[in-house]
Amino acid sequence: MDFFTRPRKVLSGSQEYFSLEKSDEESSQSESFLESQPKPGQPRNYVLLVSVIANVCFVIVASLFAIRNIPSFGKNASSEDVIRMSSYSPLFGKVPISASLTAINGSFMDEGFPSDPFRALPSKFADDAWHATAEPTWITITDAEARSLGKNPADLVRAPEEWGHGSNKYIAMMDLNHQLHCVNQLRKAAFREEYPVAHGDRWDFQKEHWMHCVHILYQNVMCTGSTEIITYNWRETQRFPVPDFDTTKMCKNTRTLLDFQNREMVHDLNAKRDKMIRPTDAAIFPLPSHLKAFLEAHE
Repeated sequence: MDFFTRPRKVLSGSQEYFSLEKSDEESSQSESFLESQPKPGQPRNYVLLVSVIANVCFVIVASLFAIRNIPSFGKNASSEDVIRMSSYSPLFGKVPISASLTAINGSFMDEGFPSDPFRALPSKFADDAWHATAEPTWITITDAEARSLGKNPADLVRAPEEWGHGSNKYIAMMDLNHQLHCVNQLRKAAFREEYPVAHGDRWDFQKEHWMHCVHILYQNVMCTGSTEIITYNWRETQRFPVPDFDTTKMCKNTRTLLDFQNREMVHDLNAKRDKMIRPTDAAIFPLPSHLKAFLEAHE
């Protein structure tokens, strides 16, 4: 079979979407926006959606989960080097954020042993790894850190002192955590039967959720602007040149960032969030107009 043929259209004509039921993770993210009862599903033609998801996930997962260092290249970046190329983060000074040349595994199928859970098809093996890495997580920041981010602490949500994170702390989320959550959402969207999400009104919300994730990941891909080059080889049985997606990138040590998140996270997040009450003197911001109209239409 010749997989690497010339580009062609995947889907033409009118586009239809499939329907899913709500999973626990989607519930955690969307319950504050929308409540609805399940309704009958829509048609299941989702080839184009899966194609978009697969391409976005490949690029992001390759960037975020490079796992094999190549010391023979002799190139590393210190924390100071990384900080110079970054906007301000409260993580600076708390976490050793180094970078090193790393081999990206660009294989079209999982050729490794043992298998990489972040490449695996739906299974407990894969789900456990994604849950431990991509579950939405809160941390806390200080007044000074908020101001250094360009935020007014008076506008932020204060973390209750009984959470054990100290006084004058504000809830926050690492952008890495949000990006990984988005990759996981699109991974699940590619497997309708294994990860059902909502029907009816909540299905409309979930489509917006997915496209939010696509847009977030697109902007991050365009921001990093990979300058690596993909070469081509002749391969047995293949009529056309086959791309070699194995590249070498300068990658941050994201494991240290995730370790920091695990140390500083707000535990039992859903239970604590459910008990939160908005203070009477809290700063109240308007919802974006399109989101507000959508939620009002689906009440």
